[in-house]
Amino acid sequence: MIHVSETLITHSVEEFLTAEEIARLNKLVDAHLDEVPWTVARAARYEELFPVPEVQDVLAEAARRALPAVRRVAPSLAGCTPWGMYQGAVGDRVPPHLHGLDRHAFDGPRRVARLAVVVRAAELGGDFFIDTTSSGSVWCGGEAEPQETDFAMGMHFTRRPGPGHGLQEADWLAGTPRARWTVDAPVGTAVVYGAQLVHGVTPVVRGTLRKFVTSLTEPAGHG
Repeated sequence: MIHVSETLITHSVEEFLTAEEIARLNKLVDAHLDEVPWTVARAARYEELFPVPEVQDVLAEAARRALPAVRRVAPSLAGCTPWGMYQGAVGDRVPPHLHGLDRHAFDGPRRVARLAVVVRAAELGGDFFIDTTSSGSVWCGGEAEPQETDFAMGMHFTRRPGPGHGLQEADWLAGTPRARWTVDAPVGTAVVYGAQLVHGVTPVVRGTLRKFVTSLTEPAGHG
């Protein structure tokens, strides 16, 4: 059963990746990008599914080790999805955005939170942040009905992005008053954040940011 607090968690797992795993992941990514390089013409430097099986294996093992620590604050979580990678050069940023929770997804595990881990930090900028707000404009997704037994009583839902929005900032969000919390997490430390939290990455000022991201999910077969 999902509680609203699980979709709003902020948590960290220190030493999520070892120094050896970080070095191995960067070597594998560098080799991949040498074959299929990022180009300025690409609209976004994000691959929702990073296509190197060895990278997926290293990260899946790290997630397996970390899951007990994550479940202390979000007990409904059972696993994670395949990993994507974001790489930002100077000037790149991820605008504040919101994933939300798909309350009507009954055909598979449902995303409750996200986990991100940096394997190459920018020299300046490229900081992950979370925006919090008391504005009701965020909470326009309704409240759980009594028949929705996979949600705790009083569960509320945020808006969800429309088709094609992806990592773009929605118009309604741009006008919402918010307080910003910037995360200072070293390379290799995992940052866990709920699916109903507004979040993003500040512009990279110097260097390159490289991070991996996954969705943390409840067990399949809910509903």
